[in-house]
Amino acid sequence: MNLAEKLRRLAEVTSTQWGMITTAQAKTLGVSRVDLARMVDAGHLERLAHGVYRDSGTPDDRWSELRAAWLSTSPKLLAEARDRRGGDVTVAGESAALLNGIGDHRAHRHEFVAPQRRQTQRSDIRYRQRELDPVDVTLAEGLPVMTMERTIADLLESNIDFSLVADTLRDAVSRRDLDQERLMALLAPLAARNGLPTGDAQGLYDKLAETAQIDAAEAGEMIRRMSTRPALQEELMKLGLAGYAATLRAEHLALLEAIRPVLIERVLLGETLQLAGLGDLLTETPQDLLGETLQRAGLGDLLRETPQYLLGETPAARRARGLLGATPQLGLPGPELIPHDNDPRSMTGPASESETTGDE
Repeated sequence: MNLAEKLRRLAEVTSTQWGMITTAQAKTLGVSRVDLARMVDAGHLERLAHGVYRDSGTPDDRWSELRAAWLSTSPKLLAEARDRRGGDVTVAGESAALLNGIGDHRAHRHEFVAPQRRQTQRSDIRYRQRELDPVDVTLAEGLPVMTMERTIADLLESNIDFSLVADTLRDAVSRRDLDQERLMALLAPLAARNGLPTGDAQGLYDKLAETAQIDAAEAGEMIRRMSTRPALQEELMKLGLAGYAATLRAEHLALLEAIRPVLIERVLLGETLQLAGLGDLLTETPQDLLGETLQRAGLGDLLRETPQYLLGETPAARRARGLLGATPQLGLPGPELIPHDNDPRSMTGPASESETTGDE
């Protein structure tokens, strides 16, 4: 077989897997290691990694090394023939975070998980044994990789610095397609090792969110967006209630999730929330703060001038108070805050000056 025929055979494979081919794949095509070395010398191929070559005409990109490493984990199999639903080698850990575009990670090794135990002498590859649910595997840049939710849990399991994991969560939240329900299911088994009650997924999420200051970031973005669109309310009303609900869900859902302990502005309450599919937030409204109860608590003035938000005296509410304190930093008037704990007997009146500015 002459050189041209060998190159043609290699091209049939390289065209389907990022311009790359492994030594084992080439061997099945009748191309030996010596042939590959000669092709490198002639400029037809370049050696990309141990046992992996690439067509010299293929442009480089930031994922070339990771793809080459993944190909080398099962060098005889073509990329298109491999299981990419978690049954084979899957990109994990900090490599998965990089591939998903979340967090600020510097993966010094290519990290993979596989259902079976694997070992390697290569210093640039790390294996861990892990069986993954297919729902926790996705495709990114053509590679099977942990989903964002599984990546966050995997980073915690790998004892990555907690603040780095928190930053990863912040980036994932900003993507707006994070599966919160699945994330909670994955966080629950990790709560105890992070100093929280067993199974306390919400507590672990809150701890990560507080570390990453997710609340403040979300609030600042929403306030900035609203401040640049002064005619938003008028636009929404023109759309009618259904259009208003759709826009509410699209633009405010992330913020509503971030500040659940806060009583949402009155314009967002009632039927509009129900139509937007956010009716569960109505349960956050303490009914005992209304009407005669306010009068007995010495807060009757609230019936005449309702504050923008009412905050409970809970850890979550104190974080929300700091969140809302972001408004002055943006050059906007801060919201009026009235603390409460849902117990009229403990209410002494309107908040102090420091509380009404959002500062503690």
